[in-house]
Amino acid sequence: MKPFYDPGLYKCRTIAQGFNEASTGTPQFWIQFDVLERIEPFNDDLKQFSRRAYFAVTAKTADWVMNYLHTLGFKGDNFDGVDPHIEGHHSFVGDEIELVCSHEDDQHGTPRERWGPRGGGRLLGRDKIRNLNGLLTKKSQSANGPISQETNSAQTTDDDLPF
Repeated sequence: MKPFYDPGLYKCRTIAQGFNEASTGTPQFWIQFDVLERIEPFNDDLKQFSRRAYFAVTAKTADWVMNYLHTLGFKGDNFDGVDPHIEGHHSFVGDEIELVCSHEDDQHGTPRERWGPRGGGRLLGRDKIRNLNGLLTKKSQSANGPISQETNSAQTTDDDLPF
């Protein structure tokens, strides 16, 4: 079956959440949602279907998944706090969230939609962040000092930024 939604950023409303086991045996947290509109590029005239986003929870991904749940508003520090089978859990149901739709082939080579969080990537460790300091120019490192005429004339514009 061909993917219905084009790749892009979408506004969605969460309608269910839970945990299950993937066919590989990997535990995963999932969010079921209704697609409301496409944000980038904008389109609010689209058919609204329900979809699920899956987040594999392994030794390598558990912290990343927890971090993502925090960006959605979860304040807890363990997965029990989002388990719908536990009384008093944090429910994402009814929340509007942004998700990215991309396309990939499944294990049989059939194209499918893959839904996940916007942007992100892996969090950097403190050592890697410290190494970033070596990329700064002397001008940047003395940014709190007086602005010289040279610095003022070579201002950074939006065109200079990679995002």
